[in-house]
Amino acid sequence: MEFALLLPVLIVTLLGMLDFGRAIYAYNAVSEAARNGARVAIVNQTLADICQIAAGRAVALGLPTTCAPNGNPSTQGVWVTNAATGTAVSCTALNCRQSVKVTYQFRPITPVIGSILGPINLSSTSTVPVESTCLNNSCPLP
Repeated sequence: MEFALLLPVLIVTLLGMLDFGRAIYAYNAVSEAARNGARVAIVNQTLADICQIAAGRAVALGLPTTCAPNGNPSTQGVWVTNAATGTAVSCTALNCRQSVKVTYQFRPITPVIGSILGPINLSSTSTVPVESTCLNNSCPLP
């Protein structure tokens, strides 16, 4: 009798710990993707390369490898903006500040926790100054 009463609480607790671990992993993956995208933006101002490298670092999250359209950070993806103007255009001048933002919508798999919390938006932004510019399509990839 006691086991029958305790089993649902035990299962929800274990699944909650699993979801918590998944959320921490997803946040770390989003942060790592933004940092790596910013590292590329330091020496390579090609938007497609920046977004592809950033999304590739968070491959388990299934982020799109192309830059998000119109710089709309309300959905999942990678956005590259000029930090000074906020426009979704890569800046190519030295010391111009590039900003790379990665967002992901985490959904818990536990039914009880998922219905209470719903989807959780995770995002991370890295801003770096451009250290060298690309000339004649000879942009390096880290």
